[in-house]
Amino acid sequence: MSDGRFDLGGRIVRCALGKGGVKPAADKREGDGASPLGTWVMRRILYRPDRGPPPLTALPAQAIAPDDGWCDAAADPNYNRPVKLPYPASAEHLWIAMQFVRGESLPGASPLAHDSLPVLVLARHAVSPPATRA
Repeated sequence: MSDGRFDLGGRIVRCALGKGGVKPAADKREGDGASPLGTWVMRRILYRPDRGPPPLTALPAQAIAPDDGWCDAAADPNYNRPVKLPYPASAEHLWIAMQFVRGESLPGASPLAHDSLPVLVLARHAVSPPATRA
């Protein structure tokens, strides 16, 4: 879908898309502001622990810290990987990125498999199948 929703195993959830819209993955370029269109594996859920407990999910949930970032410098060896801030190359500030998008609080984010590297997708709602805590 390219309208701010995606299908999560038959459950439609909202997500934040790039301000450049959605592009086929083959046309996606770093810095174009677009989200890649496709079907991607969700690796884990990142969440802000100051917003509450980890989300109920079948995926591993990982708390982020205020100094966590995501390298978005295509020429850097840590491109599309988590980094600690300050970082010498360009990097998104995860703590701030997960704060608000278009005025809405974001409870979590998920790195997705895209070109064998993670792509950060911010979720407005829990983006994992319902599960119970052990």
